[in-house]
Amino acid sequence: MTSRLRIPHNPLSDAEWQALLPHVLRAARGRPCDHRARFDAIFRVAATDGPWSDLPEPYGKPDTISRYFRRLTHEGLWERLLLALAAAPEGHPMRGLLGPI
Repeated sequence: MTSRLRIPHNPLSDAEWQALLPHVLRAARGRPCDHRARFDAIFRVAATDGPWSDLPEPYGKPDTISRYFRRLTHEGLWERLLLALAAAPEGHPMRGLLGPI
């Protein structure tokens, strides 16, 4: 079953990814991976009303993505991103992560 989107979801733009990258690399551990693709998958799940297991196949294995999410949570990434987002000036690429408000 595929979960329906609660909010619009678009893959990260190049500008959004470049704004996130320093924070991601600070938190990255483990094997090399496509961090951008994993973030797109995490944001896709966040935009739906469903569990990780409903993640569409092109985004990767749900267990892998959920484990990556938990690892970033333990590293404190989401809190740091929220603080950076709050401090970002209007028009900053990270503001695009909020979607339409």
